[in-house]
Amino acid sequence: MQMQCSNCLNAGGWPPEPLSTMSSPHTHQLDMDDTPQERHRAFVNHLPTIREYIQDTWLDLLVVICVGALALGLNTADNASTRQFPIIFREDGDIVYPTFAYPRRKSIIPIWLDALLAILIPTLFFVIAQIRVRSFYDLNTAFWGVIWAIASTTLFQVFIKTLIGGFRPHFLSVCNPDLSRIGTGTGFQGTMYDISICSPDANKAHLRDAIKSFPSGHTTAAAAGYVYLSLYFNAKMKIFSNERPHFYKLLVFLAPLLGASLIGGVLTVDNSHHWYDVVAGAIIGTIGAFSAFRMSYASIWDYRFNHIPLPRSKSTWSPFGTPAQDGHANGSVIGGKPQVFAPGEFLYTTGIPMFPSFAHPRDWCPAGAPGDAWTGNELNPADAEFQRQRFRT
Repeated sequence: MQMQCSNCLNAGGWPPEPLSTMSSPHTHQLDMDDTPQERHRAFVNHLPTIREYIQDTWLDLLVVICVGALALGLNTADNASTRQFPIIFREDGDIVYPTFAYPRRKSIIPIWLDALLAILIPTLFFVIAQIRVRSFYDLNTAFWGVIWAIASTTLFQVFIKTLIGGFRPHFLSVCNPDLSRIGTGTGFQGTMYDISICSPDANKAHLRDAIKSFPSGHTTAAAAGYVYLSLYFNAKMKIFSNERPHFYKLLVFLAPLLGASLIGGVLTVDNSHHWYDVVAGAIIGTIGAFSAFRMSYASIWDYRFNHIPLPRSKSTWSPFGTPAQDGHANGSVIGGKPQVFAPGEFLYTTGIPMFPSFAHPRDWCPAGAPGDAWTGNELNPADAEFQRQRFRT
């Protein structure tokens, strides 16, 4: 029996047939009842050995540890630059410029708890998703993706804090300026001062922290973790696709973003940050989340591919096999001959090789590496021939 992907191969034939109507040379191995036993088998059969897992992840783990140690060291170091701040008094002694004069309050959400929740909450949902997805490779890919997002953006924002920094809203309360030196500042009318005016009795650790306001580390970690989770929800539930979903899916997508927004807002309530610190942290975290997700999955917004975890080249453990030299994930064309790397060995869910039925199989065209083989709605010529060979029994 020959299965053609003809409606994938010409621009006028889109969309292709649903996967449920397609046959595959591997489906005879994968047709199974959707029972708890088979769900368990689908998950367990593709677990790596301890050696394979270490070989695949040791470098990532080492880099994450080094990044964390560097970020921690920078966070406890003194600022590289000395910024100035205004102190303006009226004749009656009242401060006219109170932006940095708020009282110091205990953080409502400690930074360690914020970072921990940014990892644990997404991971919890990745695990819950396996009830349906049933792929340890997908779980592992999602987990390391959120770790990459948080680790990279944390280092990014700590560098900015240390090299640039900024005064927290409660800075003057921690600094407790020596009022006898008022009038000895620099700039227009001598109103600008640096931290040398602070009281010698000021808490050194609190003072060092009070000049590292920009950007917000809390918001950076929250945005990195929760934006990544929103992208994961969209990929698995096909919230933004070619059909109109139920309203609850939009709420699911927005829920992590609400969590990140609340964490950022709380920081302005407890006088830890200014609004612009929060916005900068959100931007950094969001960029990190998008970058890490695209490194981990085949697409961000393309509903046909964004649920597919990408394979890793030169890996001893990959459900897709090793990608070809030109980067195609599930097979490629080398020297004019199709090279297929075990496309049927990855059981993404029971009964469907590689791609789950709930993850929008309609309008999906089994091209090579998602995004690589497509030019508009047409396959590149070499990949078109590869697809014809790949689906020929």
